[in-house]
Amino acid sequence: MDWHTITQVLSLDNFLNWLNTLDPLVVHLINALVLFIEGIGVPGVPFEPPMLAAGILVHQGKTTLIESILWGGVANWLGNIGGYYLADAKKCDAVMRPSATLNAALASA
Repeated sequence: MDWHTITQVLSLDNFLNWLNTLDPLVVHLINALVLFIEGIGVPGVPFEPPMLAAGILVHQGKTTLIESILWGGVANWLGNIGGYYLADAKKCDAVMRPSATLNAALASA
């Protein structure tokens, strides 16, 4: 595969055409799932691409900004609550009190 073919396949026009075939509910669900996982505290979750896709759909008028904010905000909030609940249930000092854990680690070093 040559460079010209790769750039055609990965072009912004092809991405936008593919995005136009998706149901906005699917984009909201993917966005909610990613933001829920990010809200739990899993590091390195790339939440920007689904947010970008939702923003493009808002710009095209296929969904509203309020819907996107609600789906993402509620999912992230629930993820935060779930993360705190998991940390409290496991009595994980590194999550609940990161500064105390860091200070103890530095003191023992």
